[in-house]
Amino acid sequence: MKSILMAALAVAAAPHACAQWQGALETAARHVTMSEYEQSGKRFVRESGDLPGAGIGLSYRADRLEVFGTMRVFGATISYDGVLQNGSSYGSETATRLAQSQLGLRYRVLPDTRAIAALEYDGWKRDIRGSAVAIGLREQTHSRRLLLGAEQTWNMRSGGKLGAGATLVHAQPERLRVQFSGVLDDASLRTRAATGYLFELTYQPGSFARLSLGAQFDYMKVPRSAAQPATRNGNPAGDITQPEHVRQGVTLLVRYLL
Repeated sequence: MKSILMAALAVAAAPHACAQWQGALETAARHVTMSEYEQSGKRFVRESGDLPGAGIGLSYRADRLEVFGTMRVFGATISYDGVLQNGSSYGSETATRLAQSQLGLRYRVLPDTRAIAALEYDGWKRDIRGSAVAIGLREQTHSRRLLLGAEQTWNMRSGGKLGAGATLVHAQPERLRVQFSGVLDDASLRTRAATGYLFELTYQPGSFARLSLGAQFDYMKVPRSAAQPATRNGNPAGDITQPEHVRQGVTLLVRYLL
């Protein structure tokens, strides 16, 4: 029995021929655009700007299978262009913070082709600054997403590697918490499920294998939520909805493999 136990421990302690851990540090810049639309299809809000960010990653690969996790955080103040209830234009700024984390699997189906499946958490905070003519708003949105995609890599003559990936994103209904600066009571909304996509290009120089450069483009249209009753000091004050909105971004990444 002792010899069997020692043999089992030896096998568990021995490194797998293809197994390895890999960590990564990232710096990133993300250009975001968020647009809200009336039921007629007319756009009445557009936010846009650049969000600097940083991230970390960790993966474990054994043979064809890789388990990975990532976390990225972005934040800055971006421009807000909207329309007041009287129809006049209104410009302001939105303090924005975006946090995304993923846990997923990559499976090598061919020597240079991998299938991807992952779960993602998206946390989005918006603080729209008010003025003498308009109240400020604070919104916190949380969403869970399922990602399914594939990526292909090519070995270049220079010794580097070029990669391309495409991912379908299915998002559960967003859960939204809104603060109306005291004009109305805080409210909670729930949007409808949404589907989007993400495309990515990566380049790993042959002369510096620990460095990876990447560019991503993502897009998602979130349907209009159902109307929810609004209150002021606990008394009915009409209805509120989360309009149909489109989120899209272009992200540039510099990744250093540890």
